[in-house]
Amino acid sequence: MSKRAVKYNAMLDNNKLKKNPFVTPEGYFDSLPTRIQNNCISTKRHHGIGLLPKLAVAGGFTAVAAAVLFISHLLTTPGTQILPTPPEMPLQVENKFDTNAMIDYLAASSVSVNDILLAKTKY
Repeated sequence: MSKRAVKYNAMLDNNKLKKNPFVTPEGYFDSLPTRIQNNCISTKRHHGIGLLPKLAVAGGFTAVAAAVLFISHLLTTPGTQILPTPPEMPLQVENKFDTNAMIDYLAASSVSVNDILLAKTKY
């Protein structure tokens, strides 16, 4: 017989290892039904989340959905003006601007000469 088998057989013959370490205390099952009944009577039953938190969450989702629908309606409806638009730009005719119209446009809007020069360098 191998050393491993001898060691295994010695462990099987050991009385300390044969004893079950998981035992119930004395009289445990005698008082168990009474304790279970007392727990059932005294504990309140919880049925998950209450109605008010559920309504709050549902109301929040509804408010977000309504806001998204309202904004999409504003953006897609023709003729709806969300932001103010600047006065119309003078028309360019044959690559020449009407100087007086350009001066009037610049006077009516908040566009400065620096803005025009910066825009020209960007494009």
